[in-house]
Amino acid sequence: MGEDKETRKKLLDSAKQEFLEKGYMKASLRTICKNAGVTTGALYFFFQDKEDLLKQLVEEPLKGLISRIQSHFLEEMSMESASVSIQEDSADIQAAKEIVHFMYQHYDIFQILLTKSQGSVYEDITSRFADKIE
Repeated sequence: MGEDKETRKKLLDSAKQEFLEKGYMKASLRTICKNAGVTTGALYFFFQDKEDLLKQLVEEPLKGLISRIQSHFLEEMSMESASVSIQEDSADIQAAKEIVHFMYQHYDIFQILLTKSQGSVYEDITSRFADKIE
């Protein structure tokens, strides 16, 4: 069981490097497997395809970011808008700091999402965020 976890982690680490270097479209599953020291059969034991590999890599940090943004908006909506403008500004600044800090903690993942995800289901992630925020 521990060996499976280690192999899966090696594949994810190798995929992250490949996506960072070449972007999603040009990333090679063969290279990912070679750099992880496993066969392509081993990759398909853990992941359905390249898209699933990317999804497993980015999904948790993405959920964490969305959760932080939603939490801030819910707090903002529950505030009385008439008399708390200074508190709102302070809360906005604090929320922005937390979001930027979170993204920085997962810098490589968000770099992939924002600049290297062309050709994947995440290629329009910035537009989706903009739509949600509006």
